[in-house]
Amino acid sequence: MESIVKLILVFCGLIAIVVLLPNILVLSSTGVFNASQPAMDNLGTVNAAAAQTGPTGLVAISFDGGATFNEAQIADGVAQNILTIKSRGGEGGRASERVFYAGTDHGLLMSKDNGLTWHTWTDLEKNIDANTAIYDIEFDPYTDAIFVAAVKNGFGIVWRSEDNFMTIQSIWSEPKMPAYALALHDGYVLIGLADGRVLNYDPDLNTFAKLISFNSAVRRLKGTFTNDVVAMLENGDIYRSTSPAEAWTKIQSTGGVTQSFLPFFGPSVPKSFGIAIDTLSPSAYYLARSNGLFRSDDRGDTWNLVNSILPNGAVIDSVAAHGGNLYVTSGSKLYESSDGDVSWKIKEPLATKKRLAPIYITGSGSIVVVGTRL
Repeated sequence: MESIVKLILVFCGLIAIVVLLPNILVLSSTGVFNASQPAMDNLGTVNAAAAQTGPTGLVAISFDGGATFNEAQIADGVAQNILTIKSRGGEGGRASERVFYAGTDHGLLMSKDNGLTWHTWTDLEKNIDANTAIYDIEFDPYTDAIFVAAVKNGFGIVWRSEDNFMTIQSIWSEPKMPAYALALHDGYVLIGLADGRVLNYDPDLNTFAKLISFNSAVRRLKGTFTNDVVAMLENGDIYRSTSPAEAWTKIQSTGGVTQSFLPFFGPSVPKSFGIAIDTLSPSAYYLARSNGLFRSDDRGDTWNLVNSILPNGAVIDSVAAHGGNLYVTSGSKLYESSDGDVSWKIKEPLATKKRLAPIYITGSGSIVVVGTRL
């Protein structure tokens, strides 16, 4: 009887070894049974940090006006299309207190080290998440308010934050109606929608009013120091208004433009892809179209071709201007001119063949940021 009990115990011991041995080996390899290895909690932190290494080739930043670029580090997140880049805070070099924000098709990226490292950011209630496409961001220069135009789960949304995205409040929402563009004008927030409407939001009264309905989606809204608001529509039309509640003037039309801006007729009507207003010379507009790059020195009344460098038929993805310095992206290349299109420099800020768009320039002109799209 005793021998039978011993055999049973030996048999059970063998089974336990077979069952537990893989776990023992795994635990040993993680360092739990090795005093020289980190403890399990520390190991988990190390692995989590490694897993948070984000996608590459998304953002490049220059601290010398575009002369040289550095690839920014994305600390976490998934591959994203950069839809807009904005910033606010102190000017200066790498050590300034400027905070950068990037709206993407998978949420919000934020950099608090002057654009060198970017992290996925969400508010405390996680309203902004990977299912959120952020198309535009605007800052009220007189308060701490931040406004965001976005799309999430089939709803167009405009959010307002008073505490740098720690918390956000939905001030407008509509199903199947993307909010693409924002602009500030006389203390109001203008909102461009996918059905062509431009809404006017009064932050003090928390009320909305429709200003106009265009016949195409409003993809961009830009305010200027001359109190103009410029709207670019999805069909390529451009409108300007000094009193958005009263009148809008179509500035991209055959009437009043120079011959170099034609043709507008025929089966292939040129479309507009981007518009820039020089931040220091607000009467200077630059328009990227499928048939070239154009400049206006009279707020869009007349135009001239300034495309002396881009290949014929090149698709211009984005354009920006600051104090006479012009920046244009086409494919993975950045074209820069500091003398009004007389001479150009061609750069590839990132070691990638992704399209460069958008471009953002800080108020001093010293910091230039470009993002990519897949």
